[in-house]
Amino acid sequence: MNARTLIAATALVAATTIAAPAMAGISTGNLGVDVQSAVGSGGNVNVRLVGGIATLSGDVNDVSTKAKVRQAALAHPDVNQVIDRITY
Repeated sequence: MNARTLIAATALVAATTIAAPAMAGISTGNLGVDVQSAVGSGGNVNVRLVGGIATLSGDVNDVSTKAKVRQAALAHPDVNQVIDRITY
């Protein structure tokens, strides 16, 4: 493998790795569905959307799930801000 091929392969792997987390933020257009999908079986979260502000409350099993829920809410086109009251 020459240097140019190695650089191209490394760039492809890096781009794929960087792009993968963004896929989790794709919105279905239904805020409740997006949030519940992010929670999965890892807790119970309620969401209220008023004037572009989504308020999240409830419990999740870990900080990773909390971050996924917040990201899912922010990905929704009608959400401009998130108030995070989720506990873990």
